[in-house]
Amino acid sequence: MGARARRKAKTCGGSVRLFYVFAKPDALNQASVETVLVGRPVIAVVSGEAHLTYSSIPSILPHVRAGRVRALGVGNAQRIPSLPEFPTIAEAGLPGYEAYAWGGMIGPANMPPAIVQRLSREIIEVLKLKDVTDRMLAEGTVPTPSGPEEFTAYIKSELKKWGDVVKMANIKAE
Repeated sequence: MGARARRKAKTCGGSVRLFYVFAKPDALNQASVETVLVGRPVIAVVSGEAHLTYSSIPSILPHVRAGRVRALGVGNAQRIPSLPEFPTIAEAGLPGYEAYAWGGMIGPANMPPAIVQRLSREIIEVLKLKDVTDRMLAEGTVPTPSGPEEFTAYIKSELKKWGDVVKMANIKAE
């Protein structure tokens, strides 16, 4: 380091802290990281208030394309078909890394099964429409239609995965 004082890296939000944990379980103990909890992480990085954020692709992509920020990688297991120039975080040096924003339709627990199945069929049909798929891919979102059983299993697997990460990092609610 020499005569220079070491500056803390500023990051936005807890997702970056989880990134450090996934990268190296003791990374938070070794890294000099100050977390800036801001409501608008993209603005914080674009303005220079923060040095790093982990953001959804649609919210950051316009700034990447305009050259205001640099994309380091995507959290998906495979490259995004419409953004092949961006490596996955696993390809960039963290093998096994997979964490990305996802969304789905969720209804009340007591929703009648017939309505659940009908909504599921209709939503899957909409997600198969070429114009819908093209629009989603252009924004960096990969449509992955599935039925209620598959989606429920996915949610359970994500809760387990991130629950294990939270326990490993000894993260406590504040």
